[in-house]
Amino acid sequence: WRRTAFTRPLRVLFIVCSHRKLRDTSAAVVLMLPSLLEFVALLLALLLFSAWVGYLLFGTWEGAANFGTFGSSFYSMAMLLTSTNFPDVAMPTYNASRASMLFFILFQLSCVFIGLNLMLALVFRAYSARMLREAAALARNRHRA
Repeated sequence: WRRTAFTRPLRVLFIVCSHRKLRDTSAAVVLMLPSLLEFVALLLALLLFSAWVGYLLFGTWEGAANFGTFGSSFYSMAMLLTSTNFPDVAMPTYNASRASMLFFILFQLSCVFIGLNLMLALVFRAYSARMLREAAALARNRHRA
């Protein structure tokens, strides 16, 4: 058995397949993903819009290297969405103009604090509904037996 580029990701698959409860939970998560696609598309559209606005606002600024192209702007906004390296993205534009912080505050409020919490609530609701349906099916099967 030689190590290849495929063996590391296959370890996760092996663990998931070998444990029944983990396999059932993973299947439930995969089956509820279609109900979340609309919200994921909305969050992606909001991220694309924010990257476009950031590119239009800060693309021509001297110190704002994070927004020089639309691709770098999208990457910077994706980093801000996950709340990683906020100062590295925001500080160059903040140093150029303090008013630019309004853009970052609005993005943090709309996407991070509202959007991601809404996403978590939708995932929890879909997962809870799925688990309730499974519990009801198990109860019906027990009454039949």
